[in-house]
Amino acid sequence: MSRVLLIRHGETHGYFDDVGLTEHGEAQARTKADGLAAELPAGAHVAMVHAPTSRATATARTLREVLAARRGDLVLSALRPDARFDSLQFLHDGAARESTGVAAARLRLSTNGVPTPDWAR
Repeated sequence: MSRVLLIRHGETHGYFDDVGLTEHGEAQARTKADGLAAELPAGAHVAMVHAPTSRATATARTLREVLAARRGDLVLSALRPDARFDSLQFLHDGAARESTGVAAARLRLSTNGVPTPDWAR
């Protein structure tokens, strides 16, 4: 069985330039890695695909370093930047939209008056 985890980058210095993480953002990445280290099963294979931005690369690098130090039994892939994760977009009504646009549209969706909770829909 496979699990897919999408992990957002840690706190960044901003979004207007390709800047890295703040000290707090690095701490957030370490905390997330500690949690993953505690929950991943022995021998798990962990793919490290991430957006090619500085903030995503720094988060992935910290996650990998902490997991490697805490769990020698994991099979960790090399970091693999992938532009498809840059400003992650979703298909909604047949059109690619940024996640904020999809979230706004999703909030308007309902079935018989009950909001649809499935963000991936």
